[in-house]
Amino acid sequence: MKTEKYKSCKYFHFEDVFVEIVIANNYSFKEAKRIAKAETKAILKNDFIYLIFDNRYSIVKSNDRKLYEFEVCTKKLPPPINIKEMTWNQNKELILHDEYMCKPDDYLIVSWSITEAYEKLKSLYPHMTHFDLSSLRYRIEKENSL
Repeated sequence: MKTEKYKSCKYFHFEDVFVEIVIANNYSFKEAKRIAKAETKAILKNDFIYLIFDNRYSIVKSNDRKLYEFEVCTKKLPPPINIKEMTWNQNKELILHDEYMCKPDDYLIVSWSITEAYEKLKSLYPHMTHFDLSSLRYRIEKENSL
């Protein structure tokens, strides 16, 4: 009997740039989920993304195109607000306000390589040598059977 295999994908972002990365593949569902739920640190450098998770590390190179995909948020969001000066009800209203909510069609998949994404961010933040990516969510997906 053939055992089904799964891959773990994590979604990261820096500002308006998002990237989904396959962090592990060819695992049982239970193990893929455990890996996906593990705290993961991702660092975007000039031609690779350095991943630290589950007491190990991995490097995703710019030419590993099947392991990552970039998106950008196209919605122009209003300027940040100091929520410390707001009442509880104002905070509650703000969280549900459409101006601050992004929907799936507010994102555009771009065919950037890791190098291109780094160069675009570097042009906006020339003083930075790398970009710490924040983790947003994970996804477990069944591997394609051959």
